[in-house]
Amino acid sequence: MNNLPSFADSPIHPGIYLKESLEEIGINQTDLAKRIGISRKVINEIIAGKAPITANTAILLESVTKVPAHFWNNLQKNYELNLAILQ
Repeated sequence: MNNLPSFADSPIHPGIYLKESLEEIGINQTDLAKRIGISRKVINEIIAGKAPITANTAILLESVTKVPAHFWNNLQKNYELNLAILQ
């Protein structure tokens, strides 16, 4: 019997959750970028799954989304762990 945890075949990048959070609070990528002081390009790359949510970005996201920074960090770390397991 395999005691390893089961992981998804296609890990979900935390950018998907960021996109959903923005839709829920009614702001777009440009507004978010302005509010937290990073470029729209970085926000777009996170949402597109091309860039990670760093610890610093997680703290900034918390200030706008009201989703705790540790939640964003955990999503990112779980995504990276799942990718590593699948390799």
